[in-house]
Amino acid sequence: MILHHLLLFISLFFCHPLHVTITSVDINHAQGEISVSHKFFTDDFSLLFFHLYEVNIIPEDNVAFTEKELGTIEGYMSEAFVLRPDQDSIVTFEYTGKDQNEDSVWLYFKGELPEGGCSNFILTNHIMFDLYFDQTNLVIVASEDDEKGLTFDWENRIFNVELGMRNRELGNGN
Repeated sequence: MILHHLLLFISLFFCHPLHVTITSVDINHAQGEISVSHKFFTDDFSLLFFHLYEVNIIPEDNVAFTEKELGTIEGYMSEAFVLRPDQDSIVTFEYTGKDQNEDSVWLYFKGELPEGGCSNFILTNHIMFDLYFDQTNLVIVASEDDEKGLTFDWENRIFNVELGMRNRELGNGN
């Protein structure tokens, strides 16, 4: 079993040297919701949960995650991807489904907009940083009026997003 995991890790390591996730955040003020989709390389996704929790989560096309797998995924995502409308609140995202092909898996989440909307917020994204030091997370944030592209990496994990204005980086590291 250990040899199997070692061979899997070695084969995954050499399959694709690019460590990137792509996230889309769609803010819909009319419906009062935020939709988020995260795209992962399937092998990286599985390796992440094995590395962190020693749990084999291997997405299969047209097969839903088990309750235990979903709990692990939601727990990780709620810590690694955080949207704060202000310093005192966090948008809670609920898993709504997944899609996949032979190389990638997309996870979908929805959350409620805070009262008064969400044009300015703090976004933290350190998805997969537990696995790869060279990880890059590309995020596109869109609303009815604006669209922003953000690049998160080891040193840039937190951004203050001001839709309709320029983005201001808050800091690096944490």
